[in-house]
Amino acid sequence: MTSQGPPVPSDRDAAPPVEAQISFRPLGRDDFERLAGWLAESHVSRWWGPTRPVDQLEAEYGPGIDGTDPTEVFVVEVNGTSVGMIQRYMNRDDPGWEATDRHP
Repeated sequence: MTSQGPPVPSDRDAAPPVEAQISFRPLGRDDFERLAGWLAESHVSRWWGPTRPVDQLEAEYGPGIDGTDPTEVFVVEVNGTSVGMIQRYMNRDDPGWEATDRHP
């Protein structure tokens, strides 16, 4: 007996490609209001935790903007519209990660 899954779409069923320009720019303090709004969205807050006021975002991301924290934070833009945030850092720069990032 064999089971049949959902039909597999063919190339004919695919939507035409959409051209989009994706870019990243450094997070600035003028982005904190927008960032607070994103963090308040239910699909975001379930991963990032409770909504944070702008002054808390300043405390959290201001040092990175000033260059005193090694974490780099960027706003993601699609066709010039800000759509999200991304950050990068080295685990070794955050001692808390060392305890959770063990490989056998």
